[in-house]
Amino acid sequence: MQHWDILLSNLVNKKAFINILISGEAKGELAVFNHKKGILFSDIAIEKFIEKEYQYDSVEASPESHRQLRTFSSGERKKEFLKYCISQKPDFIIFDNPFDHLDQASRVILAESLKDLSILLQSSKS
Repeated sequence: MQHWDILLSNLVNKKAFINILISGEAKGELAVFNHKKGILFSDIAIEKFIEKEYQYDSVEASPESHRQLRTFSSGERKKEFLKYCISQKPDFIIFDNPFDHLDQASRVILAESLKDLSILLQSSKS
């Protein structure tokens, strides 16, 4: 499995860059993401998801708990949204500042979840 770290300067339009990757219109070395299913893990994606659940009075991110994502604490939201992202079986996940606005305990939990995800994906590719 290949992991990519892409560091963007403040001069890059991050939203446009992410849209290019997810839309499959990347060029050059990033064309490896074309024709693959991607998902964005960010505070903005979580907020849009919360709005969608609220608008349609649905429970998508955490159906086993029967709770909308907005009812969780910020740390739990990220944990539940990560589970949702994984359940969509994307080819790639773009993480945009996943640890922002989390307390130390929530950062540790999210870091462990990401580590577990990496191990799971490596073992499934073997």
